[in-house]
Amino acid sequence: GTDCKYPPKAATRGELWFRAYVDPSASASADLFSKLSKFYGPPTAVAGLGDEAYFDANHALHVRKGNVRFYINLDLEISAAEKEKQIKELGNRVAGRL
Repeated sequence: GTDCKYPPKAATRGELWFRAYVDPSASASADLFSKLSKFYGPPTAVAGLGDEAYFDANHALHVRKGNVRFYINLDLEISAAEKEKQIKELGNRVAGRL
């Protein structure tokens, strides 16, 4: 996998985390995605994003599309709703390129 961390341009604190993995097959990716979802708190399904997606207990986004899994977390002091909105928009852009 690849792990990237980006500092915000306009804020003095916080960061954006992006993590991506390419698995050997879509079925292997789906199996691992399902197993890992149990470690991040109760998942909240996100419709229309990749093959499957969810927000974890910390409002980070986990997405699987084919044999690719990715994770996006926005560490800023904003409301959970705004955080999920921004992360979902970014997740749609990433999934659209896969």
